[in-house]
Amino acid sequence: MTSAPAGLDATAAALIESLPEPAWLVDARVCRVLVGNRAAQRLLGLNAEQATGRPAAELCSSPEDEAFWMTAPHDPEARLRSDTVL
Repeated sequence: MTSAPAGLDATAAALIESLPEPAWLVDARVCRVLVGNRAAQRLLGLNAEQATGRPAAELCSSPEDEAFWMTAPHDPEARLRSDTVL
């Protein structure tokens, strides 16, 4: 993605885009994708418009990921470290 979605700092969007691995930035309050880098879009076969706003739970492939996204909106201190391989 070349431009930041509304409400997202351009620096954060640029940082996500610069990562070589697939990465998504998710709004934990609503569990939806704010931005995903090109590597993530290629991995999922989505373009930027299709990826933005998608529920984070659709990106899960492990029970740990799924459990995290079910509790994240209710726990502002929740942290996820996932090495999920699709």
